[in-house]
Amino acid sequence: METDISNSSVELKLLALLSFPNAVSHWPESILALLTKVNQEKFIYLIRFHRVALVVSRNLLPEWKLLLTAAFLEQLQQQTTQQLQTVRQQYFQQSRLQKAFNDAGITHRFFKGLALSQQLYQDIAWRFSKDIDLLISFDDKDQASLLLMQFGFVSEFAELPTTGLGSRIRQALQKDCVFTKPDGTILELHWRLDNAHCKFSQYMAKQYLTQPVGFSVDEFVYLCVHAAKSKCHRIKWLVDVAAYALKLQQTVPDWQISAEALANKYSVASQLRLMLLLIKQCYSNLLPITIQSSFAEQKRVEAVLTSWQLALFPKRATLQSVIKPFFLMSNLSYNARLLFNMVFWPNMDDVRLLNRLTFPLNYLFLPAFPCYKVLRYLVRVLSQLIAQHNVKRSNDTAS
Repeated sequence: METDISNSSVELKLLALLSFPNAVSHWPESILALLTKVNQEKFIYLIRFHRVALVVSRNLLPEWKLLLTAAFLEQLQQQTTQQLQTVRQQYFQQSRLQKAFNDAGITHRFFKGLALSQQLYQDIAWRFSKDIDLLISFDDKDQASLLLMQFGFVSEFAELPTTGLGSRIRQALQKDCVFTKPDGTILELHWRLDNAHCKFSQYMAKQYLTQPVGFSVDEFVYLCVHAAKSKCHRIKWLVDVAAYALKLQQTVPDWQISAEALANKYSVASQLRLMLLLIKQCYSNLLPITIQSSFAEQKRVEAVLTSWQLALFPKRATLQSVIKPFFLMSNLSYNARLLFNMVFWPNMDDVRLLNRLTFPLNYLFLPAFPCYKVLRYLVRVLSQLIAQHNVKRSNDTAS
């Protein structure tokens, strides 16, 4: 049985199937039929964007690979090899840090990433994540940072003056600090989950740091909220949520009722409903979801499915693509935060610029900061378009 996304592209339908655990036992006929029609160039691009090369390569049967070109299989192998190398590096570092944090008596929890892959799929290399997520309490932030630096990790703020205006703004907004190593390992040290003032984030941070690892309705709702925060723009997050729900169904028969009650209690019902509707839309034959959608909610689901397909060939930003998300989200506080992040959130280039400016010039420049960001963004997009045009013209000339 196919997933219920009949209006989607062949590439997206095939991706939804091959990204799911044990796809061979669930949809062998559908996968085979789609493989004969798929545009392989678009499909490999979609696999790269959604970061699912590991699971797709495992789900492809040897006889199915005969339908694919050598160029496709080579690119898939390259992606798989790169992701496996990253996973091995992450596992090595995470294992060392796990022991060090235990020895130091720092209360912590590795979550998402390798930890979720092991818990959900019994294999650290089943799902790919570009970084390691480590949660600690705020009181242990300095001690944890020093311990990470002893293991060769460098903070993103290491070379920035702590007294600079940019540094002060960024650190006040941060919910985590990114650490990197020369081997490419990235670690996000979290001392809170999402918005520190959100009651559900506070609740989940406490649960993660005090409860043992295991399947729970609490974590399921958190994964839904985390995915919905960015409108689930990668399909692997939906796969995780759906696979987690299948695990819950085995031990908690009324898991959906419990999840909805928890989401209503902490005012995250819209995020949970979005993910439940996506499960119903894509994997209803595996996981029966009892839920009715409103017109606005169905539009949100369609927007997610569209965003997955748009990843095939990225388009330049338009006024509609910038403004449309605000109309898709009915939550006023979410829209306000989205607008603030789009305009004011300082990336590292912004931080360095604000740090270089001296008082009072830095404060005078601050009101013009949004215009500066928009101008720099437009210059970057224009440069990308010129580069793409030159590549296309070179290819046309060569052919």
